[in-house]
Amino acid sequence: MASRATTRAIRRPRDPEATREAILDAAHRLLARSGPEAVSLSEVARLAGVNRGTA
Repeated sequence: MASRATTRAIRRPRDPEATREAILDAAHRLLARSGPEAVSLSEVARLAGVNRGTA
């Protein structure tokens, strides 16, 4: 019987305040640079280093 190796993602402890600050900082920088019409949640999430669902 062959065993199947399981892969688990290594999860970092969450720091909600740090996540919030990263998102707000990313949004502020993007808005200042490009204006509100050019900013997307995907871009904010990418710059903040979080998943889009978090942003």
